[in-house]
Amino acid sequence: YRDIEPPSKLVFQWDWQEFSAAGEKIDEAHDTLVTVEFQPRGNFTEVILTHEGLRTAEQRARHERGADLSPQLGADGNVLQVRVRRR
Repeated sequence: YRDIEPPSKLVFQWDWQEFSAAGEKIDEAHDTLVTVEFQPRGNFTEVILTHEGLRTAEQRARHERGADLSPQLGADGNVLQVRVRRR
């Protein structure tokens, strides 16, 4: 972890590689940064997930589909932010 601020925030590095069914590498990313913030909202907690350093629109789209949430792109286009509300 790069930063831990109990009980409100976690920050960590995220790397991955993606392979085809034939075993060929089709994508990878290194040194992306994920921030998870927990904000009290009355009787529930809002979870804000921000993923920085996604290099391409395709990488961002794959992460959006994987999260299956309502993402918003940051002003520079390479930051994915998702707000999740769980009761």
